[in-house]
Amino acid sequence: MKHKVIAIIHYQIMKKNLIRLILPVTLLIGACTNEPTYSKKITACLNEGRDRFLSTGKIAFFENPVSDCLDEKLKNEFIGGFTFKDKNGSTINTDSITKPIYLQTFSRKIEQCKKELKHLNDLVDQYKDDVEFILIVKNDDFKDVSKLLLDKDPETYGPLEINQNISVVYFSEKDIVPLKAGYGELIFGVRNTEYPTTYYISKNKSLFKLTTIEDILISTNIIYTEDESLSDEMLSEMSFKQRVPEIMKAFIEANKSLN
Repeated sequence: MKHKVIAIIHYQIMKKNLIRLILPVTLLIGACTNEPTYSKKITACLNEGRDRFLSTGKIAFFENPVSDCLDEKLKNEFIGGFTFKDKNGSTINTDSITKPIYLQTFSRKIEQCKKELKHLNDLVDQYKDDVEFILIVKNDDFKDVSKLLLDKDPETYGPLEINQNISVVYFSEKDIVPLKAGYGELIFGVRNTEYPTTYYISKNKSLFKLTTIEDILISTNIIYTEDESLSDEMLSEMSFKQRVPEIMKAFIEANKSLN
């Protein structure tokens, strides 16, 4: 039963991607006149994934069809110039941050975001002195939620439990610049393909690594095929621990040689 649930979740995400991959490239012209260079390269990788799908007609449930392209085209790409207001009203300018940056888009309505947050909170305690953590959170307003609904589903409607060492930046619909043809959006200039999209930005403001929701789902699917008895919580934890700590260690090591 769990495999069916995972497959449905994965299918829903991949269904969006199929729409994104199948639509003509011409629809993207004029989508965003101020789209940053790095974002255009992400679009190029999505187009490459679309072309691969059109040539094979197969959905990749156990591999990310664009990850190699993202690694190749965006490695060492300049990722900077972002300015945010955190939840306390303080200004964050990424160019002024001297540490490497972990930057992630987040929506509490996406289950994978909430499942990953618990493990991210623990990771922050380990790396808070070495890395600046920034979470860009969609500000869904739950002020008027009834107590009955809050008591019934506190995970959805209650306050988010976010490590105090994470800088939280809230955004709303007015802060989003949509890109045409289902290719995602820009949030304060940060390209979001799906929630969560995660950037590992080196202290010289070059991109070390970009990961997407597909990386999470594919990892989860692989783990599940090896042990179908695992609960959703265990699958999420194992997926996170297989992916993120390894990237983080390599990320920190690579930054030791940078001025």
